[in-house]
Amino acid sequence: MVMIVVVDMSLSHATPEPSPAITGAWGLMLRSALELLPYFAARCSDLDLTATQGNVVLRLGTQPMIMRQLADALAYDPSTITGVVDRLQDRGLVRRERQAGDRRAWALALTDAGHATRIELLDLLRAPAGPFALLSRDQEQRLWEALRPAHRERCLSFPSS
Repeated sequence: MVMIVVVDMSLSHATPEPSPAITGAWGLMLRSALELLPYFAARCSDLDLTATQGNVVLRLGTQPMIMRQLADALAYDPSTITGVVDRLQDRGLVRRERQAGDRRAWALALTDAGHATRIELLDLLRAPAGPFALLSRDQEQRLWEALRPAHRERCLSFPSS
């Protein structure tokens, strides 16, 4: 005698239905991000950086990163990031250091000039842009308070004015 048991797994692994608020917020954040990409690219261009180079400079701000970690954080192939880092190193903005425990891995860090460029870029990005230019100061504050818990320590800190 053969017994076949069929188990409906769809209910046990079903993800909860997202609330209309989070669905709407996700759509607005995505749209805002897409609208801000040209603004970000233009501010990077003001400093003779590509948007990818600007992103690298922002990511390397506080501590060195392994090349592979940087590539993963930016969702780029490591070979692509190598070329970007080469150009930033040629400009004196980034330096490579061998890892003590792994001679195959390179740690990337900003130079003094790289830190200065990062501060300059953050200062340029400070101005409200795109859809955020329409917000009142109170709305800006509430938006920041709503988004901050989702990002915790990953927030970029802007230089004080």
